[in-house]
Amino acid sequence: MLEDIDDILKMAATGGIVLVGFLAVKSFTNSIKENRINSAYADASVSGSTAEMARKLKDAFDNCDMFGCAGTNEEAVIRLIQSIPNKRFFEGMTKDYARLTSGASFDVDFHDEFYSWGNNSSDNIIYDDLMVYIQNLPN
Repeated sequence: MLEDIDDILKMAATGGIVLVGFLAVKSFTNSIKENRINSAYADASVSGSTAEMARKLKDAFDNCDMFGCAGTNEEAVIRLIQSIPNKRFFEGMTKDYARLTSGASFDVDFHDEFYSWGNNSSDNIIYDDLMVYIQNLPN
């Protein structure tokens, strides 16, 4: 009987050690993820940088203020995309967007926000026009 109690205590101690180890690893990975996001936001404060453009586009997609989120600010997204000077800048911005959003793809978010699956949608025309603009950017 005493041996059974010892076995139970050993299993409980082992479980506790495993749990503490798991929580330590999770905390460490969350810390790394948070540092990446903070670093991306720090880069985004540089005026005219690809990171700043990524942050502005993310903010336009989120469109949140102290009263809540109103959905995508389409006019801001259109204006920002039309201000992209070249493909190199666009590619850098998409990489910074992924860093800023923990891996989200700008292309997927842009498609999800602007492309409607219904026929003859004005959103599809805007999406198509902006995609043509992006594809025709100079190198």
